[in-house]
Amino acid sequence: MNASDNAIQYSLFEDNEANKRTLDELFHRSVNLRTSEKFMQYIAFVKKFKQYSIFNNTLVYLQNPDVSYYATASHWYNEFGRLVMPNARPMVILAPMTPVLFVYDLEDTEGENMPEMLENPFPTEGTLDVKIFDKTISNCNSFAIDITYEDMSRFKAGIIATTLLSADNIGDKDKLKYRILIKSDFTTEQKYATLCHELAHLFLGHLGDDQDEWWEDRSKLSYNAKELEAEAVSYLVCSRSGIWSKSEDYLSQYIRDAHDLRNVSIELVSKVANQIERMGSEPIPIRKRKKPKPSRNK
Repeated sequence: MNASDNAIQYSLFEDNEANKRTLDELFHRSVNLRTSEKFMQYIAFVKKFKQYSIFNNTLVYLQNPDVSYYATASHWYNEFGRLVMPNARPMVILAPMTPVLFVYDLEDTEGENMPEMLENPFPTEGTLDVKIFDKTISNCNSFAIDITYEDMSRFKAGIIATTLLSADNIGDKDKLKYRILIKSDFTTEQKYATLCHELAHLFLGHLGDDQDEWWEDRSKLSYNAKELEAEAVSYLVCSRSGIWSKSEDYLSQYIRDAHDLRNVSIELVSKVANQIERMGSEPIPIRKRKKPKPSRNK
């Protein structure tokens, strides 16, 4: 794979080369997460800060996993009347229109007011905003994904598969490339959790590379590693949307082999979770199709 191919595959996540170079040093530290205890601590941390993107929460965790709440100096002052102390050590996150932003942990500030989430750290929520589900379904069209509801066995929640495309279909924006089947009698919350899990498998490359080079081929990962990544994504996205599932128990079933954890990509888990979360909040442009090669039979 050459450099240009890599850029094409990462276009799904809309990162530029400068950002990727900035993050290289941080993400190589993710090897520290590849134990069952550390991995679950990471999942719990990233789902906690809903006001920030999953990607930025991952960045902060890799810099300081003990953060209780973080914000920029101006946000600390304007929202809580708290001042950043002179000897505070900043952490780096990414933001639009600027290379990086500096943020600070609660312990690096002083003042009387506290963020609401620290006063009520265990909110009880369990209903998904139907607009999130509908927008996610609508945005699946941008990735040439069809969503179908069908009767399934008791132990099957959903399936994702590639549709049959010939070489002549490559580049055709009207051709569907993937189909996700979801159990028809599920609640909206169950359907959304299943959709997130199956989308994660796709975007993480578990089904193989994409014909239009939207993501890379990671189909050689073990079954356990694939399930760990996909359910971690689903758990992060759903919990931040107000759905509390048994994903922690599900994840624990697959955290048995250190080899599987070593192959889990924390970077891709955070990027894919961020992408799926975006699909529930804003329109996603239709992905560009690779131009078909001219026929030699003419």
